[in-house]
Amino acid sequence: MVINMDSINQHIISELKKNARVQLGVLASIVGISRQALTKRIETLEKNGHIAGYTILTTHRTFDDTHKVYAFLRIRFKEGNDCFKLSKIFPTYKNILSSWAITGNWDAVLLLAADNMETISEIREIIAGTGGIDEIETEVILNWLHDRGVNKP
Repeated sequence: MVINMDSINQHIISELKKNARVQLGVLASIVGISRQALTKRIETLEKNGHIAGYTILTTHRTFDDTHKVYAFLRIRFKEGNDCFKLSKIFPTYKNILSSWAITGNWDAVLLLAADNMETISEIREIIAGTGGIDEIETEVILNWLHDRGVNKP
């Protein structure tokens, strides 16, 4: 089922990005619809993958005990392919923390986290083997130098 990303759905997502813990009654008031209509829209957005989950933002980015290696993958697609086709597989890999479509010489950037370099390499090879990829460049993160607390590199 394709969902209509009308201005109300876009507003719901925008508000949830600001505060995913907002009370439904408050959010319904902000968006200008009933709580029941809001609940139905959120359920549909979740069901169709427009809302993949909810998270928190911390004030400091730290290397934790679960991940020892972080890396960026820069991807260039072959002509006629785009990141939106490939991006559908990203949520199936827990080691892909974030992905972005970008402008410039590269088409997409992924942030990976893993226990070791072998896992980073395995994920890179899986993505390279999906077809439609012209080039992938891997950049291992040595250390976080600066962070404004928004948890986005």
